[in-house]
Amino acid sequence: MAESYFSELGLVQYLGRLTYEEFGRFKELLQCEPLKSQLPPIPWPEINSASEEELARFLVGHYPGRQVWDMTLSLLLQIDRKDLWMQVQEEMGNTSFAYRKQMREKFQQVWERETCLQVPDEFYKNTMRPQYTWLCNAFAHQVASGVTAVLFGPEGIGKTTLLRRLMLDWAEGTLWEGRFMFVFFFAVYEINSVVETSLAELVSRDWPGASAVIGEMFSQPERTLFILDGFEKLNFDLEIRTDLCTKWDQRQPTPVILSSLLQKELLPESSLLLGLRNAREMIPIHYLLKQPKDIMIFHFSNILLELYFSQFFHVPEHASAALEFVQSRLDLLSVCNRPIFCRMTCRCLKWQLESGDYFRMSAHNITSFYVSFLTSAFKRRYLKCSPDQNRAQLQSLCMLAAHGMWTRMFVFSCGDLARFGVSSVDILLWLGLDILQPSGQCFIFRDLAMQSFLAAMFYFFNESTDAAFGSVAQLVSAVLCDSQSHLFVEGVFVYGLTDETTRKELETSLGFLLSKNKKLEIMQALTCLRERGEAMSLLELFQGLMETRDEAFMGSVLDLFEEMSLTICEMDHFIVATSCLEHCRRLRTLRLCIHTIFQDSKHIWDLEEHGSNRTFRGHRGEDGSTCMPSGDYEREFFEAVLRSPYLRQVNLYGTGFEENVTILCDTLMKPDNTVEDLMLGKCNILTRHCESFSFVIKYQRLRCLSLVDNPIGNRGVKLLCGGLKDPNCILNTLMLSYCCLTQVACDYIAQALRVNRSLSLLDMGSNFLEDVGAVNLCKALRQPDCSLQELWLPGCYFTSGCCEVFSEAMTCNGNLKTLKLGGNKIQDSGVKLLCEALQHPKCGLQTLGLDMCPLTSDCCGDLAAALTSCPSLRRLSLDWVAFDYAGVEALCVALSHQDCTLELLGLDKALLDEDSQKLLEVVVEKRVPPLTITHQPWLSEEYQLRGVPEL
Repeated sequence: MAESYFSELGLVQYLGRLTYEEFGRFKELLQCEPLKSQLPPIPWPEINSASEEELARFLVGHYPGRQVWDMTLSLLLQIDRKDLWMQVQEEMGNTSFAYRKQMREKFQQVWERETCLQVPDEFYKNTMRPQYTWLCNAFAHQVASGVTAVLFGPEGIGKTTLLRRLMLDWAEGTLWEGRFMFVFFFAVYEINSVVETSLAELVSRDWPGASAVIGEMFSQPERTLFILDGFEKLNFDLEIRTDLCTKWDQRQPTPVILSSLLQKELLPESSLLLGLRNAREMIPIHYLLKQPKDIMIFHFSNILLELYFSQFFHVPEHASAALEFVQSRLDLLSVCNRPIFCRMTCRCLKWQLESGDYFRMSAHNITSFYVSFLTSAFKRRYLKCSPDQNRAQLQSLCMLAAHGMWTRMFVFSCGDLARFGVSSVDILLWLGLDILQPSGQCFIFRDLAMQSFLAAMFYFFNESTDAAFGSVAQLVSAVLCDSQSHLFVEGVFVYGLTDETTRKELETSLGFLLSKNKKLEIMQALTCLRERGEAMSLLELFQGLMETRDEAFMGSVLDLFEEMSLTICEMDHFIVATSCLEHCRRLRTLRLCIHTIFQDSKHIWDLEEHGSNRTFRGHRGEDGSTCMPSGDYEREFFEAVLRSPYLRQVNLYGTGFEENVTILCDTLMKPDNTVEDLMLGKCNILTRHCESFSFVIKYQRLRCLSLVDNPIGNRGVKLLCGGLKDPNCILNTLMLSYCCLTQVACDYIAQALRVNRSLSLLDMGSNFLEDVGAVNLCKALRQPDCSLQELWLPGCYFTSGCCEVFSEAMTCNGNLKTLKLGGNKIQDSGVKLLCEALQHPKCGLQTLGLDMCPLTSDCCGDLAAALTSCPSLRRLSLDWVAFDYAGVEALCVALSHQDCTLELLGLDKALLDEDSQKLLEVVVEKRVPPLTITHQPWLSEEYQLRGVPEL
């Protein structure tokens, strides 16, 4: 900057050009302006009576150097003297001003040439006012530096358009003035081909002159904002990294630079504003962000929809007729709540009006909508073209789209288009049809869905597909097995285009035939994947099957699955899953979790009064789980889930049920229900819900019930025991770990065990049972006719004092085969009592868990004696216990004894010294029968029985 303009004289000249009223307003605002930058204010008496010269002297004296001019620039805008603000910027040679000027020219051109709103700017601003206002406030002066905000919503909702508008408004000086000196806009997909770069180089791409002043640009990072858009088109994945970059001039691989910026390692004081598309895209990127503020762009309301039509159609009668047609078609009306689809609909209807045709458009699924758009475009533009010309031009465009999808190429030069046979004349044609749009000197498809649709059509031009662009089988595998999410929408369109009605509509309009065998190719591909045992993303499969509208085909595909695991994060997924699960005729095991993708610390700003209420908002519990949606959905869902005649196991771990437990139990009580294993861990099941489960236990064929991680409490157990006492009860497994139980619950369980003859496995681990609880349980266990075979009691606050009653149970009840007491304060003295019981001839125990107990090597002699004297003992866990060499040696002698029958020993060898580890290795090598020594020996088994997903 020119030093002359830091002078008092320069400031006096500008203050002298203010009117009397403007100068007074300038003074009034000056009282608060310093506080925005945490600077001390000038006393009001000095300001109030000061002339222009005196005020300039005060300002320069109180705020030296750059501070006085930053403050003056901000105040000039506030008193509406933008002309002076611009002159100050120009005359100072301000780097920020020069950059603003460059961006103003660029984004004005982008706005006029590429955005193509088809409605006045003022109308657009009114539709986006809530989001616009929120974003203004999110980065206001009083907000701390380093803010990260995320603007998200489905494709076509208007995120890119809004971000471009924000950039243009900042460049014109009407937004965030005084807050950000520099705002950088990155369409991240434009750097797909950049292998290595630096942040300085990325900035210089938009402003070649930046290299000379880059240090100045980044000298105040707290006044810098990065706007990043287009993540769905990246050809590389972003992930949490440790090899991050901290210097803006350091060259690194492009993914490292982007991750460093998102993870706030690079210019941490700068602010970020991201545009993200949907949940699938947000999951990996949200993990990178630090305390992001989220804002949703909602759909058009009915009022905004009416206004849009009135703005798009210049003739009121046309607007009314088009709107009436859309409102008469519920499927089309629901599609038009997204701006991009609304614009496409209006264009189609306008074309039909201009041609004198009746309105015709379909939107029963996304494929039919794009088919309607394409056929309308063809009828308007291609009436004079031969079918061969139509085919050649469209096939070239579809080939380009398919190549782009497989190679993650979304920006095409004129050379790229020519290489695939798209001529300059064709380019003008596709631009006029709103299928292509300019992007600088290159071209992109109007939206990613348009490229995906045309890429899907490519497969229908020939019976056999060119392998260079991937076959249908490869596409199915890439979407379902390889997590190539950018191909997902293309895959959905392929399913949709197999519909006979849709295909015939295309053939009639285009004038040539399309392939009919793609449904068979899909079925063959899925069958092959199942035969190879490939894990598939079932939600993606469900959405594709729904697009076919062919229930027979859907049933044939779903008959391939006897086991399914689903995680549902969105309401749309919930509805799709409900529709598909009722066609799963051979399903035996279902693991399902319904939850939200956002953590409790995240907050989505609710602007629902300005949009649609179709977005599902779960009620989040304290643990972060999300409730099932309310209304009629849950009953339909349970009936769909439980309809399969082969279904035996249902796992809903992590799904918050709230009041829907009763509906679930009512469904389970139906005579045709076949579920035997029900896992409901961490489902927010409360005490009052247990009465419903007691009825299910009494009257149904339920054999396993897992309620782990639910606060049912002692009263809940009492209700469950009412079902256990019923003679019709056939339950053999009950999992109640982490259920907020005390010794009182043990008394209820003991009473039930005295009469129940079906229960063989009981898990009450990680509850505050104490020794009194053990005594209560063992009253029933000591009975010879007690049928319980496995008792899991880890982490129940037991001491050595309870080992006597457990020893009695081990010797009195020959049915007891497993006793897990890990994580309790059972010391050497307690182990001694247990080992004495193991040596009793009536003891039939096969598994004993003592992991994480505070033991020493003094107990190893007792353990060794038990190992050589108990022929039934097969599994022993001493995991997380650090014995010394002498203790290990005593164990090894016993393990090598011919009378030792142990097959599995839980032990963390890493806690032992090197010599001890060698002793164990020798035993394992020579032992006959074989012995397995492993860390966490039955963790996976416990997770499976409890229905807890493994990490």
